Amino acid sequence: MSPSLASSIVAAVLDAVSVTGTAARAINLQILDLLDNSPRPLVYTVLAFLCLLPVLDLCAAAAWKYREGTVPAMEDNVIPQAVAAAGQEILPFPTKAGGTEQRTLTGKKLDELKDMCRDYGLFVSGNKSVLLDRLRVFSKKFCDDPTSCDPTHVRRRAHKGPRDGPKKSQPKQSAARRAAVIDTERVTERSKDTRTTDEIEDLLSWADRTRARLPYKPAQKNSPVPSAFQVASPPDRSLHDRMQELENRIAAITTLGAPGVGQWTSDASAVFTPAEYVVYDHTFESLHNFSDINLSFNPPGAAAWSPLSISDNLHITGSSTHPTAPSQSVNATVPTAPSCSSNASPTTASKASRSIHLGDGTAVTINDVSRITVPATSFAANIERLNQMWDDTSTHWKNDSVITIDNHAIALIYWPQIFKKDWFMFLVERYRQGTPDEFWSTFRSDGGGKMSYTAICAALRKERKGGDKELAAKAREEYGDEFKVKFSYWDSKTNTQKVMSKASSIAKEYKRLKGL
Repeated sequence: MSPSLASSIVAAVLDAVSVTGTAARAINLQILDLLDNSPRPLVYTVLAFLCLLPVLDLCAAAAWKYREGTVPAMEDNVIPQAVAAAGQEILPFPTKAGGTEQRTLTGKKLDELKDMCRDYGLFVSGNKSVLLDRLRVFSKKFCDDPTSCDPTHVRRRAHKGPRDGPKKSQPKQSAARRAAVIDTERVTERSKDTRTTDEIEDLLSWADRTRARLPYKPAQKNSPVPSAFQVASPPDRSLHDRMQELENRIAAITTLGAPGVGQWTSDASAVFTPAEYVVYDHTFESLHNFSDINLSFNPPGAAAWSPLSISDNLHITGSSTHPTAPSQSVNATVPTAPSCSSNASPTTASKASRSIHLGDGTAVTINDVSRITVPATSFAANIERLNQMWDDTSTHWKNDSVITIDNHAIALIYWPQIFKKDWFMFLVERYRQGTPDEFWSTFRSDGGGKMSYTAICAALRKERKGGDKELAAKAREEYGDEFKVKFSYWDSKTNTQKVMSKASSIAKEYKRLKGL
């Protein structure tokens, strides 16, 4: 081996082991002298040792860093670097039997890494990189201290240890408050009588004296004293007489409108001057109106007539403006008289659901609104008919309507009272402001024809909105400071008094105040 080659090897080794300057030159000269005077095998041995010096220096530096705590992870060590260089990451892990096993982390899926963490009692949250770091730290901890990583004693959840005594139940809130206020233990009174014989005798003697001094007197039941009017009035008739009289009165009312009955005959002292004619529907309601009438009549034959039937749904009362005399014929539908015996009690009349008063004064009461069927009717192409059917008190009324109750045509103006719905009153009002020609001249389409029903309603709504805004502005200007008082309402949700803001509400209230 040439001296120049040996000198270069020695210089490289010294530089690798951080030996420089005068010391490096001295060591280099000594090694060259040794190589010149030594046999060749010894020279090769020395050179091989010198080549291993950098590796030994790296190992010593790594061990020193690990000892000082500057190596945070296992991958900074020499062995994992050598293993990672081979393409596989194999780390030591403890077994349940107390030994050591080598497990690879390369190519593991997320579920497999979670299973490995569960085996060693580690958390399973996080992605793959977090789980890999967690397993590496655990393996490093196992390498440092194998006794600290025993998988057979993995504590899953922290606990407070075994319970010494019985489980204490939480006291009631009342007991806790009492203990906090009084700060004393509650003493339970014993049920055993701890009184002496003298105390018991004294108590009994006191009770005897009290009973003798204050004896018990039961309350007397006072019977009601009859009033002067009750004493002067005669005793009430028996139930049989009252029921018989009721049957006679019902028969008289039923025969009132029967064909074939010539005239009524009455006692000389009885004068038949009813204030109004009443028709009842199979009920005994208000029969006390005829308590002062004593009527007798000649009953017709069995086949003389058959009373007409009336709907059980209606209760119609004629107006007092059309009185009926006994000798006049009554053109009204009369119900069949119900059978009534002395041992039967009168049926109570059911309360009516709806009651309306027609234009001629007739009152119609409907007990069951669901039995009234309204046919499908459209006034879109015939507003004239809508005008004729609207009000039975106007000159346009033709005594015709889509709803007829007991031969009485019900005008559309009464429908809200029956069905409780809103109807297009504003359409009829606008139609009656002028003649029909003026109405249709106003509501003309772009093609020159009559506007459709929907278009007319939309135009009227727009017109009403404009009118409401004008009335709202007029109300604010007219009332001034009193506007907040006059046009306010109570909001039940917030329990506050609020001022009206909608133009339609203000206009409606303004019309009500002005009587429009």
